[in-house]
Amino acid sequence: MVRIGHLEANVNGFGNIPINVEKQLLIALWILGTPDSYRSITSKFGVVNATAWSCTYKVVRALCNYRNYFIRWPSHAEAQEIFARIEQRFGFPGVIDALDGNAYINRKGKHSIQLQVICNDRLEFIHCYAAWSCTYKVVRALCNYRYYFIRWPSHAEAQEISARIEQRFGFPGIIGALDGTQINIAAPKRDSNAYINRKGKHSIQLQVICNDRLEFIHCYTDTLGYRTNATIIFFPNDSHLLADAAYTLQNNIMVPYRDDGLFNTVLSRSRMMIERAIGLLKNRWRYFLKKIPMPRTDLIPFYILAICILHNICLKRDDAFEYPVIIPDANDFPDPEEVDDQSRRNGIIKRKHINIANQDRVNN
Repeated sequence: MVRIGHLEANVNGFGNIPINVEKQLLIALWILGTPDSYRSITSKFGVVNATAWSCTYKVVRALCNYRNYFIRWPSHAEAQEIFARIEQRFGFPGVIDALDGNAYINRKGKHSIQLQVICNDRLEFIHCYAAWSCTYKVVRALCNYRYYFIRWPSHAEAQEISARIEQRFGFPGIIGALDGTQINIAAPKRDSNAYINRKGKHSIQLQVICNDRLEFIHCYTDTLGYRTNATIIFFPNDSHLLADAAYTLQNNIMVPYRDDGLFNTVLSRSRMMIERAIGLLKNRWRYFLKKIPMPRTDLIPFYILAICILHNICLKRDDAFEYPVIIPDANDFPDPEEVDDQSRRNGIIKRKHINIANQDRVNN
């Protein structure tokens, strides 16, 4: 039997009488091997809930320190022996193991974690891996390339975007559309009330800017922003973004009038690109349709960003996907924030000029 030194107690210290190693091990085995709760353990072993949890955690950590001893890939000689036994028993040559996964999908409406295991013919596990660990590694790898897949357009690219949009919708100077959407999450362990939105659900705000091809050129989340460096966010030739009434009019952000039908119609038709981009994001990557089952808010933004990156990758590879356009509820978004007065005055003048140009175009 492997000696589990992590369970040894310091009998020379002060405080409560330490629990011996054998009892700690029995408590852990009982909890891991039965469906009993920690409350029932207190009567069986004469310990409180916190002590039972602590003993179990110590045993688990100690066992994991020997994982490479008990769960290991077979050597060349061992693999040859496994070959021979399986072929002799089942007639299938060259097999050293079997791979399977315990489904984590909530088919029964319960939360679970995927465990992938490989066993040999003696039913011994020779490899174990959690799906969460695999997913997290892929997410982090994708995030390392965020500035490659989600980036602000260069001067030449911005001019091309602006020309395409003006030719299609008749609205000049646009390089993108701006909007936000709520990503529902599980209740965080800390400061959960800070994440409750206007609908009474826990969520994180995702704000995105897309071009006319529905590709994201900028992403930002509440707890962890992945913004393009401010030094390379620029608006060549006095260009601008389109946004809805939840945003404040600025020199580089055009929003609707309260009562102007023509301007608002042209803006709304042009701004539909961001509605389509968000609709495509949520319908293709259905991880967003329900709440993200992750209480750690420090990790959620990585997953959100990774899915935004995958969204762009699919578009760049012409991966077509049919979906209904989802028009977000206006209550999903915050009230307009105050901005610099000069920027707002410039925006008013610019919007007026664009409106006059649109009317002249219609009259002619």
